[in-house]
Amino acid sequence: MIALPRPETQSRPAPRERRGTNGIALGVLFGVILALTLFAPYRSSFATQMRFALSSESLAWLRILDSRKSERELPHLDETAQRRPDDYLLQVGRATASTSFDNLTITERPSPTLDNDRTLLRLSVLSLRFPRASGSYAHFLRYMTAAFVRVDSPDPLYRLKSTPRKATLWAIENGEKLDPDNAFWSSMKLILLLSENKTEEAVTILPYFYQKSYWESFVYEEALGQWRLYAETYGDQGAVQKIAPLSLIAFPHLQQLRASAEKLRLVAEAEEKKGHGDKAIEIRRGLVVLSNLLQAKSRWAYEALFGTEILRIAVTDSKTERSQLSAFVPHQWEKLATHYIALLTANGRTPEIKRLNREMTEAADLRNRIDEARYDASYPGIPPGIPLAALFNNWMAGIGLIRQWISLLLLAVAIGVAGTMRKLPVRPHVSRTFCMIILLFAFTLSGLSLGTGTPEAGTALVFLWSAVLLLLLARLASENGTELIFTSEGKPKGLSTVIFVLTVLFLVIFHLTRPLLGVRHPVALLLNGAMGVHPEPTVIESLIVAFMTSGIAISVLVFTLCFCWYRRVTVGSVLKFYTRHLLLPLLAGLSLCHLVHLSHTINLDRIASRAINEATQDDLQWVLTHGGG
Repeated sequence: MIALPRPETQSRPAPRERRGTNGIALGVLFGVILALTLFAPYRSSFATQMRFALSSESLAWLRILDSRKSERELPHLDETAQRRPDDYLLQVGRATASTSFDNLTITERPSPTLDNDRTLLRLSVLSLRFPRASGSYAHFLRYMTAAFVRVDSPDPLYRLKSTPRKATLWAIENGEKLDPDNAFWSSMKLILLLSENKTEEAVTILPYFYQKSYWESFVYEEALGQWRLYAETYGDQGAVQKIAPLSLIAFPHLQQLRASAEKLRLVAEAEEKKGHGDKAIEIRRGLVVLSNLLQAKSRWAYEALFGTEILRIAVTDSKTERSQLSAFVPHQWEKLATHYIALLTANGRTPEIKRLNREMTEAADLRNRIDEARYDASYPGIPPGIPLAALFNNWMAGIGLIRQWISLLLLAVAIGVAGTMRKLPVRPHVSRTFCMIILLFAFTLSGLSLGTGTPEAGTALVFLWSAVLLLLLARLASENGTELIFTSEGKPKGLSTVIFVLTVLFLVIFHLTRPLLGVRHPVALLLNGAMGVHPEPTVIESLIVAFMTSGIAISVLVFTLCFCWYRRVTVGSVLKFYTRHLLLPLLAGLSLCHLVHLSHTINLDRIASRAINEATQDDLQWVLTHGGG
């Protein structure tokens, strides 16, 4: 029997490593990218967040609100305005977009400096181009009270030059022809006459207020115009683009109106001393009628508040200080109006005291309701009922997730660069020492800046990364041999599970600490600065904010160090496992979280944008109906 040779046992090739997890991660990443590409709201919001994540100054429309950075943006606004010359609201927005009221100086002509961007000249041209638009004259007059027509001018030798005076009268007359029932025009004429110390002529204006049926200063056109201008120039960016122009509208005419009321109160007291009691009462009563129009017929809560202020001025004695006006309650007004009440009694006007009591009570109620609503708002000075806090929190949290994504990717790139550098003809300890010197310098400098200067999130980020990288290099220096990077092919047992658990835990903490990021939103900082609120972050808050924008990558490195110390393995082997097996799943998970989060942010933006539109149309009624009081 012939024995057949037994076939040689062929060695089976080693089973190929399963890449199912990375395949799923790639599928998730592709799906997220597809969703961000196909759906316009997602695409627009993500593009804006990505630009901001890479550069905090990427919101160009915000830069024009900063006079130091507006120079680069004004040509873009001019180009938009030139493309749409017949768009009235857009032209209003361009004329008022880059104005700084502090820089509108009292000179013969509007200053041609960049700070005010020739606003008065632009508004005068606007009135000539749109002669049938009442608002064009109103905008010109409001800004004239900031530059020329001032009752409270600090210069006693100041006299209004002929050119501004003629322009002001021209605007008043044209506006009143188009809108005769509006008390705004008579008020502007009252301010003009009192700025020239023509008190007798100013007193003759007061009876006209009895014939007026409402008050309209057209300030809403300024907000609408700037919205349209920014949307045409930079694209529509939703509620965050709308809230800043709405909240930063200035009311210089109201300051002059209050100064006019104080001056007329002195005139009334002078008439009383001359024995003209009836005339003194009529002067005060004319101011009361004006105050009632502002309270009941204006469209802005701020103007209604000034209406209550003018009422208090009209019915109190001139010795009353402004601090007393804002502090007293209705039934105490008689203590501040002894001379006026005596005048009413002497002239047989006792029933009018009861009417004034009723008007003072109604004004106090209106003031309390507005104050309570403003206090309950997300940010002071803006209409209530707009979910700005939630919107800013979600918007900045999206920025944080994008930066987490970028930091994870950069960590993988850094690991790859480190692996390549080991092949270069450079001694490892030389490059390691050089890196440690740079990191030690950055660590020391950023730590001193955090402790002695104003804590900033960027400084805290440098501090955290330099500290972690110093620990990493110290660990590498303690390992023997030159093949410290990518020396082991083994799979670190338990590393994947722990890192994913830590990532999920981090995302939960990230979700709970979103308000810390929300207050750093550029519009939130702008609103707080405009209202005189300057929250100074602490060192701990700055470190937390920095960790929220790069925490996952930092956690991966810190846990890698702990894992390598506990398992006695080289750092390089664990980092290589990170790039091969953990990077794609982490990026896919963050991308999916950001997509869900972006959907919620877009929904909040839609709600806030609709609320802002409604509040702009009638600010006073919105405040009264949406306040928490």
